[in-house]
Amino acid sequence: MTYMLDLDAYLARVGYQGPRAPTLSTLQALHARHGMTIAFEDIDPLLGHPVSLDIAALETKMVHGRRGGYCFEQSTLFRAALAALGFDVQAMLARMRWNRPADLETARTHMVLRIDLPEGRFIADVGFAGHGLVEPLKLDTTRSQRQARGHYRLVDVGALIELQVEIRDAWRPIHRLDPEPQSAIDFEAANWFTATHPLSQFRGALIMGLVGPDERYTIANRVLKTRRADGFSTVRTLQTASELGNVIEDVFNVALPVPPEQIFARLT
Repeated sequence: MTYMLDLDAYLARVGYQGPRAPTLSTLQALHARHGMTIAFEDIDPLLGHPVSLDIAALETKMVHGRRGGYCFEQSTLFRAALAALGFDVQAMLARMRWNRPADLETARTHMVLRIDLPEGRFIADVGFAGHGLVEPLKLDTTRSQRQARGHYRLVDVGALIELQVEIRDAWRPIHRLDPEPQSAIDFEAANWFTATHPLSQFRGALIMGLVGPDERYTIANRVLKTRRADGFSTVRTLQTASELGNVIEDVFNVALPVPPEQIFARLT
């Protein structure tokens, strides 16, 4: 029997109390609330712990356990919530392009959702830290789309669709999306590779992200960056395990699964 997500618990976790009809406004509100409450974090793969995409395990960890997750966990949980609300939602894979050399071929290691609505087809991406989407984006390659937290566009690149974000008057690629839905086994394989391969960025660095009311927070190893909506940024290096643990708990609202010294040791 397929495990059904506890929808009430998920909605309470993200602080959503609005309508439950599968409409564009519901999707927009849920996308925003998810990104502001469930942090992107890769503590489990960093520590060598297994990463399960089982819905019951994700609910235990991210809904009841006050943890976050990385892209496969985030989007799998969000997909389950949308499906429980009656949305027509499919899952797709993408090749990461963020901070990659233009000539570097990358694997399909990112998960994105496609939602079909009367207003058209949209993509949702709650699993990208940093400059990722805070709202769903219409699947339209003919125009750029401005959101409250960024200016984005989708560009056809052969058979793929590249998501780009405008930063300082230049368009920077985030990922290249395969528009065809994938099977569950494809995500299991990509998740296993991403969580366990020795060269995966999530095995060698702490990466975290959370959207605040007027800012975005990110961690790259021991560097905490706060970027306000007006573009002003501050950078702070976390010097001790205690300092790192306090930031994870207080800024990202993530319950530490191990003493902070174990995480800090992986970064030094």
